Amino acid sequence: MRHLLPLMIVAVVTLPIIWGCIGLKRGAWQQLMNEPTLAFHVPIMFISFLGMVVVHEMIHGVCQPGWGVSDQTVYGVMRKEGFVYAFYEGELSRNRLLMILLAPFCVITLFPLLLVWHFTVPPILFMYLAWYACLNGISAAADLYGSWLIWQQVPASARVRNRGWFTYWTTANLP
Repeated sequence: MRHLLPLMIVAVVTLPIIWGCIGLKRGAWQQLMNEPTLAFHVPIMFISFLGMVVVHEMIHGVCQPGWGVSDQTVYGVMRKEGFVYAFYEGELSRNRLLMILLAPFCVITLFPLLLVWHFTVPPILFMYLAWYACLNGISAAADLYGSWLIWQQVPASARVRNRGWFTYWTTANLP
């Protein structure tokens, strides 16, 4: 867990700054402060965070073989540690595992950022997108860290397999 802290700090600092700059450029923050229903949306954003976590894990699942409904796909909740997870127990290519790990970050954090960079969206939608993108970016620290480790340590031709918290690999061209 101590390795995740720097990534989480970077995400906590950089993502709100990026969204803040885009919001200033687009004038979204000024419009948002004049929004009469703003107080109504804030509690909804906090409550719907749980839904975003489930969507994050479902995106992991959809990228797995069998679209996340295979008998080797595992979804779960670790109540004591306070998080939800999805992983695949079967064998995968290294690049497939990288895609599985990075997909929620790309879909929930990067795609909305590109969307608001290129298009003007209503201030309330901007607020929701910024909220979910920032929270997901922070929540994806473990996925980003795992991706970096796999990218650095596992050869591109390798096959990988998860066993609980451990990921094992072997080169694909073994006899």
